[in-house]
Amino acid sequence: MTKMCENHDDSAKNGAVSADSCCLVVVGGVQGLRALCADDWDFSVYELVICGDSGQDVARDLGIVPDVYIGDFDSSPRPAGQTEFADGRTRSPEALAATPLEAPSGAVPGDGVEVIVLPVAKEVTDSEAAVDLAYSRGYRHIDVIGGLGGRLDHTLGNLGILAKFTHTPARLRWIDGYNMVSLVGPGTHTVPRNDYHYFGLIPFDGDVEGLTLTGTRYLVEDFTLVRGSTRGVSNEITGQFATVSFTSGRLLMVSSRDLQISGQ
Repeated sequence: MTKMCENHDDSAKNGAVSADSCCLVVVGGVQGLRALCADDWDFSVYELVICGDSGQDVARDLGIVPDVYIGDFDSSPRPAGQTEFADGRTRSPEALAATPLEAPSGAVPGDGVEVIVLPVAKEVTDSEAAVDLAYSRGYRHIDVIGGLGGRLDHTLGNLGILAKFTHTPARLRWIDGYNMVSLVGPGTHTVPRNDYHYFGLIPFDGDVEGLTLTGTRYLVEDFTLVRGSTRGVSNEITGQFATVSFTSGRLLMVSSRDLQISGQ
């Protein structure tokens, strides 16, 4: 079984968001929906569930009940609920933390579910707006289902959202049933063995220096992984966990399993 949020804390259900509170964001672009449905995941560990536009269709298929819908709703119907309107502007993590995206005054009453409507012409995608909302409301453990399949520009843009939050306290992962992706900076990182067979490391925006791997099939010590190299692809975690440590650069850590075309 693959763990989703590993820092479950019930405090947010009582109105407070602690450092360990977890948020689930659901967006479109899920190529491994059937694999996600087959995985034994307990989505109840998330204190807040946010759906970005067509993510509502994915949530329905997974049996997830959203707390908040956000988007311009150009690819799915706008749900009924307590409707609010936001400007869709780009905001830095510092600005998001300083000024939480709370419900504005003059919201249109509905049936209790929160619906945030963005303009079609905006500075961010629905996916970025959903992650921004989670961060602005105090969540620092954020898992995103979807966003890795479909249009390549959206997929690459979503990897850029990982970079946006690298230098913050946030721990952000993108998951689509066949891949689980995070971006980390220098330090030591522990990755538990999970249902994803392969474990890949890809330099994000420059060489990664001082790289040492333990608990994996292919080991390196004080190694420089050059940007543009595929040397870090298709490794495997052989122990209970892998340890990844490095001194400079940023690494995409990708847990993946083979795509089953007949069972997407």
